[in-house]
Amino acid sequence: MHQPSFSWTDSRLDATQAGTGRCVAVLGYDGFSYAITDAQRQLQAIRSWNFSSLAAAPKEVEAMLEDILATETMLSLPYATKALALATPWVTLMPERLLMKNALPTYFNLLLPEQLEPLQYGVEPITEGNMVAVYAVEQTLFQLGARLMKDAVTHALCAVLVPDFGKITRGNNHTVVLHVRGYRGYISVFERANLFYYNSFQFEQPEDFLYFTLLAYEQLRMNTQEVPLFMSGDILDTGALYKILYRYVHTLSFLPPPDSLNWPGAQIGAPSHQFQDLLLLAASA
Repeated sequence: MHQPSFSWTDSRLDATQAGTGRCVAVLGYDGFSYAITDAQRQLQAIRSWNFSSLAAAPKEVEAMLEDILATETMLSLPYATKALALATPWVTLMPERLLMKNALPTYFNLLLPEQLEPLQYGVEPITEGNMVAVYAVEQTLFQLGARLMKDAVTHALCAVLVPDFGKITRGNNHTVVLHVRGYRGYISVFERANLFYYNSFQFEQPEDFLYFTLLAYEQLRMNTQEVPLFMSGDILDTGALYKILYRYVHTLSFLPPPDSLNWPGAQIGAPSHQFQDLLLLAASA
C-alpha cells in the first residue's frame, strides 16, 4: 500500500456525522489529496499523496489510486456535499462569448502530445470577468475520479483557484499568484482583481521554475521590485523554490486560508497554504 505523504485527523472526527459534513478532493497524475469538514466548516482531516516525486508512469499512478480507493474508507461515507477538482495541464481560458461549445477538442489540437489516450472535455465558468475554462483530462483519470469521489461535483482546478485569487488581490494594481503542485506551476496575473494572464508550466529544477515565473513578469512588463507575488501549494520558505524567487522578486507572500473555513492552526503541523487548493474547494460550498 502506498502511504500518504501527509496525514492529519482531528481526534474529534466522528464518521457517524458525515451526513452533515463535506468531503473534497484534488486529483491529478501528480497527486491525490482530500479533506473533510464538518457542518461548521471546521477542518476534520487532510490526507495527501504526492506522485510527482516518484516519477511514476500513468499506469503506476492508476494502480496507486486503485489502492487508495480500496483502503480509504472515509471517501465512501455519505457526506452532505462532495466536490472534486481535476488538476490537468490542458486548460485554456477565454471570454464566454467566444466559446464554441460543440468544438471543444479543436482548442487542444496544437497543444496535446500525439498518441494520447482518449480525453474527456469540459467547460466551466470562471466567475471573475465572464470567463470560461475549457479543459481536457484523460478519460482513465476522469473515471477514477468519479469512483474515488462518487456523486461529487467535478471542477477544473483552475476554476477553483482563479476566482478566489482574484478576490485576494483586490486593491493591488498588479498582482501575480503562483500555485505549485509537484513539478507544475499555475500562474495567474491580475490587474485590480481582473484576470488578464493565466498559464501553467512544467519544471524540473528551481532554475526552470524561476525562468517561467520571471517570464510572466517580462511578458507583461511588470517590475519584480514593485509587483508582489503570492504563493500557495508545494512551496515552503525553507525550500529551494522559495529561496531562488527571493533573490529576484521583492515581495513574496503566502496566501492565507479562506476566511469562511476554520483552520486549526499549528496542531496540523503544516502551513495552510500548502493545501490551498483543497481549502478553497472546501470553502466553496
